[in-house]
Amino acid sequence: MFEIDLKNHDKEWIKKKYPDLKIDLGIKPSKIFGLLKFDMFYDLEKKSYLLNPPKDLFSNPYRIKDEYNIEVFLIRPDSSLLPPVREVGQRIKNVALEKKKKIEDLHVNKNDSVCLCFKNEEKDYLPRGFNLEDFFENIVIPFFYAQSFYEKNNDWLWGEYSHGDLALPEWFIEKHKRIIKTKIVKKYLHKKGAIKGDWPCICGSSLEFRNCHKELFRSLRLIKNKLKS
Repeated sequence: MFEIDLKNHDKEWIKKKYPDLKIDLGIKPSKIFGLLKFDMFYDLEKKSYLLNPPKDLFSNPYRIKDEYNIEVFLIRPDSSLLPPVREVGQRIKNVALEKKKKIEDLHVNKNDSVCLCFKNEEKDYLPRGFNLEDFFENIVIPFFYAQSFYEKNNDWLWGEYSHGDLALPEWFIEKHKRIIKTKIVKKYLHKKGAIKGDWPCICGSSLEFRNCHKELFRSLRLIKNKLKS
């Protein structure tokens, strides 16, 4: 685990933009905690969002003004850019109970931290590396907006990836949908025997699968083994 050292501008930014959130540096790990209030509009046609939208969008169903009681622990694992975030008001758990869903289906992990985004997309959301502004406004707030939308409409506005091993193939297909089709993945999974590393990579390059998209190769092999068992 790496400790996240907040810069002075991060602290001032939190104090100015989200005054109901507090920073406690006197504990280990340090954390940000309190009430996260947001006002966000999602443009369905442009597939983009706007924080603190103008008043003319007040009654638009894709504008959501809401709040969640959260904790952000200022550490991160070696394998991720993101610190753990927990929703501590039990709201997501209550929604899961009401809708008769597993808590994992609402993107909450077994340790109560929320699953903010797919690991391969972290750098897309944090183009400047980790900083509080991008972390909250590109990842945290859209995550809780999606929770609020699901609570009201029983639907995930911009879709979702599966849990576990299936997430990587789904992400890969979405990322490369111009050059790859789901049926190609199915073809690899339904071939007899194991998926071999010297097969042509699924992306269509001339490289061997194991040397081109290594993570995807390992993921599909895991899925194939599970299908056999």
